[in-house]
Amino acid sequence: MITGIINALVGAIFGVIIGAIPGLVSVWLGYIIYKSGVEASEFLKDQKEERVEGILELYGKFLKVQGILLIVGLLLMIPFFLLGLASVAFFG
Repeated sequence: MITGIINALVGAIFGVIIGAIPGLVSVWLGYIIYKSGVEASEFLKDQKEERVEGILELYGKFLKVQGILLIVGLLLMIPFFLLGLASVAFFG
C-alpha cells in the first residue's frame, strides 16, 4: 500500500491525473487486501461463518480488479506493439 501511495504521488506530480491512476488503484487494492486480512484474523478469533463469506467477497473483488487491470494492460499493449512493427517496417 505504501508503494501505491508513492506511485500515486509521483504520477500526480509528473503525469498529471493519468499518471496517478495506477498508484490510486494500487492503494485501493492494498486496502482491500488489508481488510481481507483483518476479516481473516477476526475469523480465527470467533470462527463465525459470516467472516469467511466476507473474506471471499473481498478476495473476489481483488481478483476482479486485477483481471480488469490485466485486460486493460493487454489492450493498451496491442496498439503500441503494432506501432513498433510499423516503425520497423518503414524505417528498417
